[in-house]
Amino acid sequence: MKTLFLDESSKTGTQRYDGNWNFADKPYFVLCGITVPDKYIEQLNAGVTRLYSLFKIQGNELKSTKASVQRSNSEIMSYLWNIQKNLGCSMLAEVVDKKFCIAMLITDYCVLPYYDTPQDRQGELQLARRMFANHIYETVSDNLLGTFTDFFDSGAQDIPRLKELCRQLIDESGDESLSGHVNETIDSLDNHERLGLQKRHVFPLLDYYNGGTSSIAISPHINSFNNILSRSFRQNPNGLTIIHDRIPELRDALEKTFESRKFSNSILKFELAKQTPGIQVADFWGGNIGNIVQDFLTGGGNVPHIMKTILQESVNYVGGYSDQVKLFPYNLARCKEKYEYDKMFCKNKQLR
Repeated sequence: MKTLFLDESSKTGTQRYDGNWNFADKPYFVLCGITVPDKYIEQLNAGVTRLYSLFKIQGNELKSTKASVQRSNSEIMSYLWNIQKNLGCSMLAEVVDKKFCIAMLITDYCVLPYYDTPQDRQGELQLARRMFANHIYETVSDNLLGTFTDFFDSGAQDIPRLKELCRQLIDESGDESLSGHVNETIDSLDNHERLGLQKRHVFPLLDYYNGGTSSIAISPHINSFNNILSRSFRQNPNGLTIIHDRIPELRDALEKTFESRKFSNSILKFELAKQTPGIQVADFWGGNIGNIVQDFLTGGGNVPHIMKTILQESVNYVGGYSDQVKLFPYNLARCKEKYEYDKMFCKNKQLR
């Protein structure tokens, strides 16, 4: 059996736009997981304890934002990398462009909604969804993206307002094919009762947090957690223990997501990072992954060798095509996805 330790980096709460995005300084969310064979957890813990002394980590907590960690960042990276290889650990990370996350949800409910697309073509449709999301991401104004975000997060099941936003999406997108799909969605919304659709079917599911007082429809954390679960269960069909850093405001939403995807012999627990070395290791790598991605995509900085390996083998990046090509030039399989999406563009009129 194995245990997956999870921690996030660059959490900025719900997305909001008031002339500027509230996540402008931290545009990329990261959820990082370290999978450790249970029989080696104590050895990992001992290695982290030695690390505190070796690199003079203040407070005995390996947190990526600490000055004492940052001063020895490269050395700590090599130290942990060697320990993890020797103990048979593996890493999973989700990196999400927060604005692209908004474009994806708009695609899922306004362009190619699940209730209006053939179930036997979901693989093909997923490629098309990424393509349309990329177009929305690159062409639609931040103001309209922010308006969509506020509307979805409000939980208002207001079909006339959704149709109005769909028409604004058509006006701004400037793409004939996307506009055709959005018009079909508007037609389905007009006829939702005849089609057997209740109001709740045509709006995103809301996750409730902060004790049920707030709701969120667009959450890179929830989406990333869901993706991590899928990847983890594929790699560990016999089940595993998942230990996530304590985030009180999101605990209910994370538990609900886990229960909806629960796999045989798997359990979810929440522990304090300061008391759990495995979570601290996930925090260290998550912070480094986020910093490297942001520095590289915004300034073209160099990527250390270890981080190149992690990006190629462990990271699922949810973002625009141009960023995909920048991040993965050494991974031809990733780059090939772009061309698959572009080919799909020629077929998308037959998707619905």
